[in-house]
Amino acid sequence: MKEGKTPRWPRFRTAGDSGLLIEWENKINQRINRQVQTAAEKIAGLDGIVELVPAYRTVTVYYDPQRAAYYELVEKIKERLSAGAAPKKTRPKTVEIPVCYGGEYGPDLDFVAGYHGLEPAEVVALHTKSPYHVYMLGFLPGFPYLGGLPERLATPRLDSPRMSVPAGSVGIAGNQTGIYPVASPGGWRIIGRTPLALFDPVKEPPALLSPGDQVHFVPIDEREFTQLAAGAEKAEEPVLEVLFPGLFTVVQDLGRYGYRKYGVPPAGAADRFSLRLANILAGNDENAAGLEITVSGPTLRLLRDTEIAVAGAEATVLLNGRQIPCWSAVPVKTGDVLSFSGNSENGCRTYLAVAGGIAVPKVMGSRATYPRAACGGHEGRALVAGDVLKAYPAGSRGRRKSAPGKVPPEILPEWKQPCVLRVIPGPREDCFTARGLATLFAAEYVVGANSDRMGLRLEGPQIEHAGKPEIISEGTVPGMVQVPGDGRPIILFVDAQTVGGYPEMATVISVDLPIVGQLRPGDRVRFAPVTLQEAYALLREEEEKIKRLKLLF
Repeated sequence: MKEGKTPRWPRFRTAGDSGLLIEWENKINQRINRQVQTAAEKIAGLDGIVELVPAYRTVTVYYDPQRAAYYELVEKIKERLSAGAAPKKTRPKTVEIPVCYGGEYGPDLDFVAGYHGLEPAEVVALHTKSPYHVYMLGFLPGFPYLGGLPERLATPRLDSPRMSVPAGSVGIAGNQTGIYPVASPGGWRIIGRTPLALFDPVKEPPALLSPGDQVHFVPIDEREFTQLAAGAEKAEEPVLEVLFPGLFTVVQDLGRYGYRKYGVPPAGAADRFSLRLANILAGNDENAAGLEITVSGPTLRLLRDTEIAVAGAEATVLLNGRQIPCWSAVPVKTGDVLSFSGNSENGCRTYLAVAGGIAVPKVMGSRATYPRAACGGHEGRALVAGDVLKAYPAGSRGRRKSAPGKVPPEILPEWKQPCVLRVIPGPREDCFTARGLATLFAAEYVVGANSDRMGLRLEGPQIEHAGKPEIISEGTVPGMVQVPGDGRPIILFVDAQTVGGYPEMATVISVDLPIVGQLRPGDRVRFAPVTLQEAYALLREEEEKIKRLKLLF
């Protein structure tokens, strides 16, 4: 390459409002693929990037548009690629650790206080005043070495270590403080104990804390410790018995991420917005697992007193034969029978959240069902009669005493016919003629009978390619409008292949993906182009709706 000439590669392309493609020459060879792999290694860990999928000649970047906008991220990627900077570590988090100080929980509190000429209450006040930095994990699985202990509390270790220190014990050794995740011998001065589990080998990641995290200690009394410990130790309990499974009922959360490079799609709820709202109504974390009910719902027997919430496609939901409202939190009792009469209306999928969340093992970091690989959810499949589902312990409901039990109308989604899906052109719009692009935005399409969670096949006018109707296979993004050789568009969805070889002419924006999840055969669809800036603004509006609902519940 001549001096001063601008390099042609890599190039950047938009892939909706949460994905981008980095591409090199349109060839398959080891030199280009080495560039791809090297680039993926260099940019891994950039703030805002969720995961990466390197392919033959491209890297598909999945990013969080609330943390990094497209053009800003492209500039950061260019800097990282040109400078060869070392990857950053995972973004640190701030964790509150409740601690009961003194007494049987902190046998050395009085010694530490006397050693420094302080009252025990002053030691607690100093220990909880400022945040601590997690420098490393070691000694025991998940044991955090915390820096930031006030100089006035620096205390030497015991001359002779104890034979056993209870799990959760918070100690001081010199100018550092730490927490014993499991019972172990130890020589640190124990001033308190937390009921939180800092290490769980079945979780991913197994440690609650990571190097770089910030820790805040929060003092609690013995009563609070006992309550929190009881909740932490209480095993999940049976909550639902399946009497009739419905058409296709599966366990879903918000999906699994970080495994596309192995060919594993995100799966998760087809309508993420509705599952999030159902979980908020039930007092759960937004990512808690619930039931995704397709068109015709199940009949379920409640196995304990709890609370449920139904959201998504409008359905006739019956509790012991009497209709209950959707988009609401409803208390239920042991022995109650919950059923869904007829088919859902004005949508395809309804979501049932149970207080605490459905308890199924995490597979690759998620409880989402991916039936094609028979993994996740309840035994990797749709529910059948006789299945029994468990739930995790429900959180405190005290904050809900004066809150309404129903979602305000202005927060509810609208599904109209014909449905208008907003898209960002690309990443491969240059694979189509001007007439082909115009066709997509002028025509009305009908969702075909062979549509599912992998993709929605659309019937209508054919779209004209500019050349061959194929590309060198590259990473895909849910919402991509892929057009194979027959000219019939397909909207790739949550269970879609992670890599594809047909060109994608547009990508549905994030806020409209839940609408795709509510389309069923026979529904009519139109497409409307929007800019990245418009897509980001719409996403911010949606997140504001979620925040308003959280304030109510």
